[in-house]
Amino acid sequence: MIRFLSDPALLTLRMRSMSVAAAVFFLVIETSCVTRHVPSPTAFSFKYRPIKIAVDIETQPGCVAWANDGRTLAFVRKGTVNLYDAESAEVRSIRLDGAHSVAWSPEDALLVLAKENGKDILCTIDRKNLEISRTPVDAGAESVYAANDNRHLLLLAKRLRRLTFGIEVALRVSLYEINAGAPKTLYEFTKIYPVDKPDRRTLSAWTHAGLRPVDNSLLVIEYIRPPAVAPYSRVIMIDSVSGETTEISGRMHTTVYTSASWSPAGNMIALTTGDGGLEIRAVSDGRQVQYGQATGFYPTWSPGGDRVYTGGHLVAKDGTEPEMLLANAAWSVAQWSPDGTTLAVAAEGALWLFRDMGPALGRPDGDRDRLMKKMQLLQELFRNGLITPREYQERKDTMMKRTEGE
Repeated sequence: MIRFLSDPALLTLRMRSMSVAAAVFFLVIETSCVTRHVPSPTAFSFKYRPIKIAVDIETQPGCVAWANDGRTLAFVRKGTVNLYDAESAEVRSIRLDGAHSVAWSPEDALLVLAKENGKDILCTIDRKNLEISRTPVDAGAESVYAANDNRHLLLLAKRLRRLTFGIEVALRVSLYEINAGAPKTLYEFTKIYPVDKPDRRTLSAWTHAGLRPVDNSLLVIEYIRPPAVAPYSRVIMIDSVSGETTEISGRMHTTVYTSASWSPAGNMIALTTGDGGLEIRAVSDGRQVQYGQATGFYPTWSPGGDRVYTGGHLVAKDGTEPEMLLANAAWSVAQWSPDGTTLAVAAEGALWLFRDMGPALGRPDGDRDRLMKKMQLLQELFRNGLITPREYQERKDTMMKRTEGE
């Protein structure tokens, strides 16, 4: 059972000074409830008209994705890619063995990572006629993201190698130009887990954050385990054009983070800690804006920038008034529809829709779209060699300062 720090039931237990035997009894009952109970909507959530639309889907980053018009929801289930029409509730299914991750391009082509004949492939599916084109990609491909210029893709891959003293995990970020030559490696990181079976969910959480909307910078979380001090995480931002990296966490190497989500304006990030806490941090200086204990591991920022979903809870961006939508859903993965009115939540194999979530307060307006277009022009100047790396970075920094006050 998920409880907040201010749970009155916990205070009541303390005030009554229950005996040790009784406390142990209730602890056993509570633990058994967690193991027996499956994720389920709370009484509070019924104002959002929850509906279960699928079962037996894989709950992991990339398992669900909304099309840009907010009408079609793609999800993967048992070797099929499914397209759910949010207006008619009709589902179209495409057989694609080994499919495990879905995303949409800016022009609403569906991108699917799959494995065929032991090789990783990227399938591009035409939304209207469902025709499929296949492209070989990096081994170990886990997630794919389309840049907003509709010309470039970022692929996140992972490779495991068993050692005598643990598991070596190699992470790689590659930039693909659509209909072009070999991919460009932007970033690589290798680490060793001194265990026989590392947690699969933890290893996949780094693929969840995705691209910053304004400039397509990718967020990567590196788990560091020094021999002499406590483990911690580095939170790194990778420029998808120049390949330059910026460590957002600075020198505050004290916390293990699981996953993250960009705010729509790109000026803040939501981070979940190893114990399920939620941190909101400013990107410019890494300062912590708020912290809350909502017990979740895959945060997802609403399109309006006013709320974050994590672990079955809705949390305001200032951390106040957490609301539970789904019980027993700490590892759930969610995606908001582009207009912020519908929330799709994959939780332990079930796919839920929560509707009437809007209107989204503080939703970014045309200023962000204009900034994105200016950023694309700046990036093209850099790609074509018309400005130096230093000029590119200085102009980009100047543009991004516009988002700091949002």
